[in-house]
Amino acid sequence: MLESERRPHDGLKARAFVRRRLRLGDRIDVVAGLRSLGLVLRPARIVRLVQIRVAHQLFALGASAVRPARFVDLRLVLALRRAALPAADGGAARLPGAHTAVLDVGHATNLRTARAWRCRRVSSVQADCARQERLTRGRRARDTLRMPGLESGLRRARHRSGLKQAELAVRAGISRQTLSALEAGRAQPSTAIALNLARALGCRVEELFWLREEGEVIRTGLASPARGSRRVLAGRVAGRWVAHPLRLDDPLSVITPADALLARGRLRLLRPRESVEANVLISGCDPGLAVLAGRVADRWAGQRLCWIGASSAAALASLARGEAHVAGAHLFDESAREFNVPFVRRALANRPMVVVTFAHLEEGFAVAPGNPRRIRKPEDIARPDVRFVNREPGAGARRLLDRLLRKAKVPTSAVKGYDRLLGGHLQVAQAVAMGAADAGVVARSAAVAHGLHFVPLSEERFDLVFPKEWSGDPRAARMVETLEGRAFRRELASLGGYDTRQSGHLVTELP
Repeated sequence: MLESERRPHDGLKARAFVRRRLRLGDRIDVVAGLRSLGLVLRPARIVRLVQIRVAHQLFALGASAVRPARFVDLRLVLALRRAALPAADGGAARLPGAHTAVLDVGHATNLRTARAWRCRRVSSVQADCARQERLTRGRRARDTLRMPGLESGLRRARHRSGLKQAELAVRAGISRQTLSALEAGRAQPSTAIALNLARALGCRVEELFWLREEGEVIRTGLASPARGSRRVLAGRVAGRWVAHPLRLDDPLSVITPADALLARGRLRLLRPRESVEANVLISGCDPGLAVLAGRVADRWAGQRLCWIGASSAAALASLARGEAHVAGAHLFDESAREFNVPFVRRALANRPMVVVTFAHLEEGFAVAPGNPRRIRKPEDIARPDVRFVNREPGAGARRLLDRLLRKAKVPTSAVKGYDRLLGGHLQVAQAVAMGAADAGVVARSAAVAHGLHFVPLSEERFDLVFPKEWSGDPRAARMVETLEGRAFRRELASLGGYDTRQSGHLVTELP
């Protein structure tokens, strides 16, 4: 039998007493010492400190008597505690029902028996507790999303002052552990502590703590798989939020500022909501789209054109799915002897569309400086000593290569590396520049940007396609006006391989 007056500090006294005596190495009668603290314990010989912990835990659960007295597994008590209800006054936990007065554990000498007892006695209570805890956790999570966090510059300020943590803690009247938690952002200071810290460091409170700028959280689907990237470009297309992950294999994604971060299937905006809503999402593969984006941003403050790298066919498909405002394409239809328009008709299912010329561009082989492999025509890439890197199906460069190989009667199986695919002009040029391939079909601007030799093969028209109903949007007018502008044309032509004389020209309106 184990009894006590159940004062809240009895267990602490008991543990402190036993630890002190055990450090001295004495062989003691533990009960005699505990009686000196005002405790009455039976049986007389309790020789393990864990038993005193068990007794204290059980009394904290509300049991006035416990049978039997010898417990050998502290996990039993923890299992019983998990079955307990939280006290209404925020104090210790209490066992449910009639078991508050006497806890008859009987043969509950191992964890399995304790779990069975718990399931048999308090399964409904436990379910209620778990349900209440989930509701509380959900409310806490929602409140956390709404509340702005607190950023801390405390560590930097302390380093500038040359103080150690212990010295600053003494001056501010707090413990070193509290100071460490404040510096790490694990705790938030009270007004008095913040003022004391600012006075001790000789600075303003705003220099030590400030509200973190938390972006709004929105729900939206991804236009393409994230593939490890959390950074996305976002916008609203036809009243619907759309997000495009910044691809990790895209050389420009590192220097492209993201609109939001992907977290648990949601987007946390990094820019004001109204600014992200004003974005123009343009999908295509030509590097010149970056110049158009820069010119639009320079001319109209707050207007952003987001370039999303994709092949011509993928860009038209993205436009058809409502995942972009504008699609860029350079696809040649051999039967119609026309660029882009037949593909727009097929991809957009006769929806009203506007086709505007971006520029005429040169495409050809990008090879190492000096052209050491002497690659001059399509037949040369079929040589055994030439390693080729190709574009994905649906790319204009891929269709150009296939067309030239058929004309030269060279089977694709004869090209070493025909199945090695990369997702853009810049990626192909980068592979050749790094020595991973000897040749690849790219726009001249991509070859020039990587310092490569360029072998021209064809000139193609690169068009921009957007829905006719969107043509009345001010953003569409700004884009077309930029295409017609002299500054844009001069800059694009300076990249090499662009003919901008018809930039901004209306090709057709479909249907």
